[in-house]
Amino acid sequence: MQPKSEQPIFPHSIPTPPEDYKGFQKWAVDVSSTINEINKQLFNLYNRHLSDALAHPSMWKANRTFRQSYRNDNHGDFVITFPISPTNPMYLITGETRQVNPPEGYKMLIATSDLTCDFSINGIGGLDSGSFAPYTLYYLYAVVSGPLQDQIGILASINDPSVGPAGYKYGQWMYQGAVASDYVKTYFNSFVASTGHFMSGNRLDLQQHTGTITRTAYTFPTLPVTAKFGYFAISVYGEKSQQGGIGGSNGNNTFTMQQYTFDDAVPNFTGPSLVPIQTPQTIYVETSTANVIVDMYLLGWKEDQTENP
Repeated sequence: MQPKSEQPIFPHSIPTPPEDYKGFQKWAVDVSSTINEINKQLFNLYNRHLSDALAHPSMWKANRTFRQSYRNDNHGDFVITFPISPTNPMYLITGETRQVNPPEGYKMLIATSDLTCDFSINGIGGLDSGSFAPYTLYYLYAVVSGPLQDQIGILASINDPSVGPAGYKYGQWMYQGAVASDYVKTYFNSFVASTGHFMSGNRLDLQQHTGTITRTAYTFPTLPVTAKFGYFAISVYGEKSQQGGIGGSNGNNTFTMQQYTFDDAVPNFTGPSLVPIQTPQTIYVETSTANVIVDMYLLGWKEDQTENP
């Protein structure tokens, strides 16, 4: 019979501190081995991030996601408001969470009054670069601002959170969410955004599928790459007693949204529904006959807040 392997000793399992040299030596060796093993695992996780783009970011980044709600109450406006107050403050945790040389320390900044983002200007409280444009997706960031770098400002950028706003390092910003300008005009429709949900008062995109029964992928440029679900509405028409549907997968699974045509001349409308997004910014469409037309309306999205940009 093999002897039973000796169980490692950890500080929390020792009722009293070691009283002699031999006891302390074993205690110290076990603790040292444990610390070395933890450091090794942390180092391996960091290296996995460098070599494996699919490694879940929460395994190697500290949680920095404190997203605030934001809105635009006026259809046709170009200013976004973050409603902030002493009882509903905005937090920005600064400092680099990845390996840097030299390392930067952490600091928490707090804003207690409303912050705005005016898309007609550049710099803090506006766009990081370029000009406001229609049919464009913008990502919103809380950034370090002020002469002493002790204040919070809002910055909009076409750069997604894998890059961050132009001119800022990772430890100087926190992602808040995204917004899309009107499909045709250079302004925002009224919208509300909270806890990762964004819902527009008007369509953000319209794409049409017609003339084929092949399952087809459609890319929506105004759907954030961070979105895990999209709010869609569809209308299906063209031939009576046929059907069309949309889904977030290119496989042969059941469609999330499906509509039958009861009248070939009148669009049969369904929506809005939450459609899972498996391929970023992409929806798949299929019809029962090439004579059926499917109109796809993008109305909003839902992001997964358990993931850090």
